[in-house]
Amino acid sequence: MKNIINYKILAVGLVLLSPLLSFAQSINGRNDLSAFGARIVTFINNVLVPAAFAVVLLLFVYGIFRLFILSDSESDEKKQARQFVLWAVISMVVVVSIWGIVSLISQGLDLEEKNIDDIIPVAGVVKTN
Repeated sequence: MKNIINYKILAVGLVLLSPLLSFAQSINGRNDLSAFGARIVTFINNVLVPAAFAVVLLLFVYGIFRLFILSDSESDEKKQARQFVLWAVISMVVVVSIWGIVSLISQGLDLEEKNIDDIIPVAGVVKTN
């Protein structure tokens, strides 16, 4: 029963995302699908990853506070605080790795956010590079 529900959710998601295929056609030299990908990559790199890193950094500071200030010497609380700090450090490594992987893929597929003048040329303006 769960598999049927999962397939239904997948089917509805694909139907809802199918209009993106119409954006694949280039209009006036502007590829809307690559611009859409560039916006997604920019959102991930400029909003999601820094927000996730900020949350993980706050959790790390909280763990350090618990480890050195709130816990007694060699108590069970101290062991739990050490584990908390360890998982916070592992989470930082994962977030930074995701940031690097998204940047690497976006550069490889040329999905970096470009200047609007590079995407839509202004009539009568000749660019010199």
